[in-house]
Amino acid sequence: MKEERLDPDYFRTTPKSSWELFKWIFTEPIKLKDLPSSLSLKESIIWFLKLYVYIAILTCIIFIFITIFYSNFSFFKDIMNLSWNEYISILGKILIIFFIQILIISLLFVASGGEFLVSLMFSFAVISKADLIFSLIITLVIAFVYSLSVGLSFVLQVGLILVFFFTVANEFLYGLIIAFIFVVSYYFILFGLHSYLYYFIKNQIFNNNLMKNSYLQNGYIFFPIYGLKKKLANNTFSNYILACNFIQFLFEFRPYQRELAFYLSNVLNASKLYHNKLESNSIKISKEYEKNQPTENFTNTLQKLKDELEKYQVQNNIHHQIASLKKIIEILKDLEQQMLIEKRGWSEYYLKAIRANFDEANARLKNYELEAKNREPITPNIYEIGSPLSPNYQNQLFKGRKEVVDRLSNIIYTSQQMPLLLIQGQRRVGKTSLINYLEQLLGSGFKIVKLDMQSATNKRFNSLVKNINEELHSMLGIEETIETTDDILESWIAFESYLTKHTKALNYKIIIAFDEYEAFHKHIIKKNSDGEDILESMRSFMQSQNQVIFLFSGMLRLSDLTAPNWDEYFPQAQRLKVDYLSKEESYELITNPVEDFNLVYTDAVTDEVYKLTMGHPQLLQTICSIIVTLANETNQKNVTPEMVANAKEQVFEVNEMPMTIFWREFCGNEEREVMEQILAHHEVQRETQEQKRAVARLVDYGFITKEFDIFVPLFEKWLVERRDLIEI
Repeated sequence: MKEERLDPDYFRTTPKSSWELFKWIFTEPIKLKDLPSSLSLKESIIWFLKLYVYIAILTCIIFIFITIFYSNFSFFKDIMNLSWNEYISILGKILIIFFIQILIISLLFVASGGEFLVSLMFSFAVISKADLIFSLIITLVIAFVYSLSVGLSFVLQVGLILVFFFTVANEFLYGLIIAFIFVVSYYFILFGLHSYLYYFIKNQIFNNNLMKNSYLQNGYIFFPIYGLKKKLANNTFSNYILACNFIQFLFEFRPYQRELAFYLSNVLNASKLYHNKLESNSIKISKEYEKNQPTENFTNTLQKLKDELEKYQVQNNIHHQIASLKKIIEILKDLEQQMLIEKRGWSEYYLKAIRANFDEANARLKNYELEAKNREPITPNIYEIGSPLSPNYQNQLFKGRKEVVDRLSNIIYTSQQMPLLLIQGQRRVGKTSLINYLEQLLGSGFKIVKLDMQSATNKRFNSLVKNINEELHSMLGIEETIETTDDILESWIAFESYLTKHTKALNYKIIIAFDEYEAFHKHIIKKNSDGEDILESMRSFMQSQNQVIFLFSGMLRLSDLTAPNWDEYFPQAQRLKVDYLSKEESYELITNPVEDFNLVYTDAVTDEVYKLTMGHPQLLQTICSIIVTLANETNQKNVTPEMVANAKEQVFEVNEMPMTIFWREFCGNEEREVMEQILAHHEVQRETQEQKRAVARLVDYGFITKEFDIFVPLFEKWLVERRDLIEI
């Protein structure tokens, strides 16, 4: 798509010339309002002196026109009969008097911090000393100028001042008429009625687009111009890059067009989805729900589509791609149904985008299925890289964890008061996969509500409660909605009451699993003043019943979460450590991950693969996936040491996430210093408390051994080769 942008002059907040500043009086209220605050006193005076020429010319034109009109043209006739010296004398006196009055009063207002337009208004007020008709027209001019810079309260005040002034000067009725015309004139100008007909006709005759339209030219257009929104929406849908620029301009400089800006924002989001089919980065999730934004239900479904597209884009296995595309198609069908009942105008663009993605997904699915049918590899590459395993289509890949499941089940069934349960271990060792399989592993006595705390929809407490509510509604068939408020403690109490009411009679237990619970601490507990009260309420709720179980999963231990300190609230928490796979479990994953696996490993080759990863689940999946690819490419069924060596050199290009997370997120300065000492074969320093704690954490989390060796050889290889490439 061609990258077009608006002329940078539209975003300029300092005029190029006094003529441009003079035009701003009639077209750019925001720029004009903000200009004085960006100028010094000296700059304000200089700009006014530049503008003064146009003010003086306009003043003289108005004065001469009104004088001629009021005197029934006698002024023009008298002027023609004057001698040259008399003409010069009269004109000179008029100009000198008015120019001096205008200049002195205007300069006083500029010097005292007043704005250009207020100064101009008082300049006009100076010459309003004629009789009724003259004063009425001058008041109209004052209202025009003043309406460009002040608000309602000022206009009403000035209207009252004019009543008083003209009542004293002439009569009460005269003053009332003047004030009435002033206020009416203000609103006439404020809503752009003086120019609406011009822009309406112009829009019907000329072609308008994002780069050339009435909203770019005038900031005083209040009422929508018929037909223009549709033209701009069509242009936005066809050119979303330019549309980004235009919408930014509307939000910044066109307050009257805020609703149009939100409307076009929705069209823009639909356009990105349409032009970047099945690309997760094309989906923008709205964070604010205004009256012209999509519903939260649509937004949440859109988030599901984004999450699934992210999984799809990292898949390298055709069978996994097929399964992922089928999920994407179902989500797109759901989105289409929601848009079919949406009545707002931008829904047609979302429908077009959704249907285009639906067609693309079906086309790709058809091609993948045909390719899978025609492809005859030595063995399918069923290994999963990067994404958690799913019970839907990866049952045989899930290995081990029996000890963790048995201990978890024992705690649940034997505890009188339910403790907080923590599944803890390194990132990317299978914690999320374990939660995905937990309901299947524990049996019919349990139902799992899984919450990804890194998801944008779970980073606000009320949104989190709503998601739990929807999951329980689907699970229990209960339509009651949890009433939330801005007070998160009140919302939590309402949440507890809901759980107590609807779960006490169940013949199974509900496990609410908070995956990546560190995000729950960061975005909800730590950022809210009631965070400590929520932890206290959570502990009290768990101790008062054993039907609902809170299960947290993450990399950090409770003692690592501070302000507030989690370990103070949950001293009886049960930690279930998810570690590397055992040697036997690793061997099974390498040599016999699924039935009809056709690669043949010798014991020596199998042992070499295991020793490279030491049973780290994701690294093991990664290197085995590379070996399968190499075997299919070379049509070689027997895995050789050379293939393992080749896979070892490719592994970081395919997946280095476990190592980058370790180095960037887990390690602080002290932990990095320990690792540097180990890599340099120096003695590990443990003199200070911080050094001792760093060593203890590295051992406890399984990154180094008690003898201060790096536990996983691939970690050591990565640290030697690539740690300096990572920005901390």
